[in-house]
Amino acid sequence: QIIPEWIFAIEELDVPKGVSGCGSQESFMSVLEVFHKTAGQKADEIERYFNEEDWENYTVKVHALKSSAAIIGAQELSDRAKKLEAAGKERDTAVILEGTASLLNDYRTLDAALSRFDAGSADAPELSDDMRKDAFETIVSLAESMDYGLLEQLLRDLKGYRLTEGDAGIVREAEERLMQLDWDGIAETVRSVI
Repeated sequence: QIIPEWIFAIEELDVPKGVSGCGSQESFMSVLEVFHKTAGQKADEIERYFNEEDWENYTVKVHALKSSAAIIGAQELSDRAKKLEAAGKERDTAVILEGTASLLNDYRTLDAALSRFDAGSADAPELSDDMRKDAFETIVSLAESMDYGLLEQLLRDLKGYRLTEGDAGIVREAEERLMQLDWDGIAETVRSVI
């Protein structure tokens, strides 16, 4: 079975609809993982533009959420984003003020439900202390030499191990920073836990 049981248990997802939208179970799983990987940053962007009352960029970001949520079968989240996109286009701040906090809450709740993507499966091998130290030191040196390819591969490999919640969070943060090419941020984040 390609789609694990815990995905089916996420109430916000209509899995058959998501599979249909993505074309196959494999595509659904990879699109869902990308949705999860980018959700933290994208939710923060929506919140920032909301706080700055930058309705143009706010509208662009909720439009993107409307589309990505629909593709994975998170229809209710998509519908909320659609409503706020329309409000953004109309500059209807009353609707925006009323709906944004709950949209962000739902977005982050769904993201949290997908956090098992970070931890590796229960039957994955355990990461020993020595391996962890070596891997994290290598992440720092790859970030310092700005080696995108090797760093991306190492972070992906690490997710094949059973990670503690803290380490899974570090790996995920490093991946998010890698997408932004924030080399210093990666090195700082990982160095702080070695």
